[in-house]
Amino acid sequence: MAIDYKKLWLGSYKDRHRNNMMPYLASSIIIGSSYNFGFAPSVIDWGCGQGHSYEAFRACDIHAVALVDISETQYEGPKHLFVEGSVLDARLGHTAEFGYCSDVLEHLEEEDIDKALHTMFLHADCGVFVNVGTEKDAWRDSDGYHELHTTVKPATWWGDKLKEYGRISMAGAVIPVNNSFFFVECKDWRI
Repeated sequence: MAIDYKKLWLGSYKDRHRNNMMPYLASSIIIGSSYNFGFAPSVIDWGCGQGHSYEAFRACDIHAVALVDISETQYEGPKHLFVEGSVLDARLGHTAEFGYCSDVLEHLEEEDIDKALHTMFLHADCGVFVNVGTEKDAWRDSDGYHELHTTVKPATWWGDKLKEYGRISMAGAVIPVNNSFFFVECKDWRI
């Protein structure tokens, strides 16, 4: 059964993520410091949520060209960058050097993972940064108990899946939240 994230965000679920900048800042630093372009690279954030990534990207001299999410309900970033759409089928009409996707893929059904990855890599010229939860997560509200991670797989499974889209040049674990991160270079791109 599909989760109504818009409804959850309207409730108190939003507060759970409110000041959690660490994934955004850490990944921005990794992207920004790993490749010396001689210019500010661009990024598309797939599943931007509240839009906190924007400030972290700016702090690392990364130019955000689109912040994509299924609903503007929780979005607090610059309105001109927000694109309402799904990582499963969005077609933006432009690309960026990098794609960024944190805490999104594990919320999709397993059969939708390839569609989402295809969309992200279609819009990335150089690579995609992925941060994914590897354990169950749930949220309880007045409507009951909601399983939030519908695709719960170990880091090795995610790594094997991502290798289908390019070379993994960086990978690691985010402790204590049990997430794994990967930077995947697009197949046609090399430093």
